[in-house]
Amino acid sequence: REAESLASVIGRTARIYCVKSSRVARLCALVSNPSVRAASYKSLDRWLGNNTGSRSLLYGLESLSGRGDLALTGLYKLDQVVGHGRGLLASSLRVCPDCVHPERGSGYGMLCHQMQYVTRCPKHETPLNDRCLSCGSKFAPYQDLLPGAVCSRCHLHLWDQHRFGAELSRYERWCEIQVLDLVAHGIELLG
Repeated sequence: REAESLASVIGRTARIYCVKSSRVARLCALVSNPSVRAASYKSLDRWLGNNTGSRSLLYGLESLSGRGDLALTGLYKLDQVVGHGRGLLASSLRVCPDCVHPERGSGYGMLCHQMQYVTRCPKHETPLNDRCLSCGSKFAPYQDLLPGAVCSRCHLHLWDQHRFGAELSRYERWCEIQVLDLVAHGIELLG
């Protein structure tokens, strides 16, 4: 369940080289498919799904980094079960305030946070945010997910942005458990 997402891997790479995540994503896509001029990285499906755009990010990053363990970062290896995965992914990136805390954060963003029916961080039981609670802007797929992250628009700390979560119905809780189990099962198969 705690597999790092490709968006997080690209974000960490960008932070190391002091460039924007979208720039690393463009480079990955170009390495994977040189005929690609530009691509839109505004949808979460482009980063984490199982389509040509998300696969080009994965293959490009594998080529650039020499890593072969990045298949766990998206829905790529679960394609027999989830197809392209569009129905499983949330409409926008979601962040756990405790995971981005500068002192006790996890150091990466989890793939399971980006699944549609997962509303709380399974590690911290904290409600996930899909927007900055201060300025209201939705998080872009390339929002920084690492400890110390701030809103890319208003630059306020994301770890201070806790909200009270509503109690889930039995059906919503069942959906959340099913999606978390699917992700965990995929990680076990590939791990």
